[in-house]
Amino acid sequence: MCGKTFAHPSDISELHDCQKCHLTFPSLEDHWKHIQECHPKEFHQCPECNKMFTNPVLLEKHIAVHAGGTPYNCKLCQKSYLRERDSL
Repeated sequence: MCGKTFAHPSDISELHDCQKCHLTFPSLEDHWKHIQECHPKEFHQCPECNKMFTNPVLLEKHIAVHAGGTPYNCKLCQKSYLRERDSL
């Protein structure tokens, strides 16, 4: 046990780290507010699920998954995969 106390069970959750400035936030809501206030132009948000990406190319590949696409292709056999590591 870590010895921390919480007012509500919902307060017990994993921490959320900012990918840009490495600050840590206790809730996803606090993390989201931080991104909007401090880094609004540095992140790219998925219009479908609101997931944030630091690179527009990563966002494009992510959006392809929502559309049922497979953004990664094997250069040897031409099979398509959802995740890059699966195409190795």
